[in-house]
Amino acid sequence: MVAAYRARATERPTPVCNDPFARPLAGPGGFEDAARYDEGAPYIELFVALRTAFFDRAAKCLLERGFSQVVVLGAGFDSRAMRFDHRLGNARVFEVDLPDVLAVKRKHLAAADLSRRPRPAGRA
Repeated sequence: MVAAYRARATERPTPVCNDPFARPLAGPGGFEDAARYDEGAPYIELFVALRTAFFDRAAKCLLERGFSQVVVLGAGFDSRAMRFDHRLGNARVFEVDLPDVLAVKRKHLAAADLSRRPRPAGRA
């Protein structure tokens, strides 16, 4: 569901965040869940997009300052490691979550055939 919100925010005429991996990660089920959740929390997409943009900017600043490790706790379907791969240099990324969650994430990525991964447009 959160990936669906990132996808929707990325695909707006004026994107709030930029996550070209969000749509394949969300899959149809993520968009269905988001649509149902919208009924009770109509501004959650904006919250997710702003949170994504904030942490992307913070991570970019830290990487530019030479930090050598990035840890994403509760990674879920977060795609920051893939979106930032061109900025990581020698930095290592650790995504931490339950094994079952990470297995489903890998399955979604494989199904989307992201061997030719999209690059974020203009900003991270």
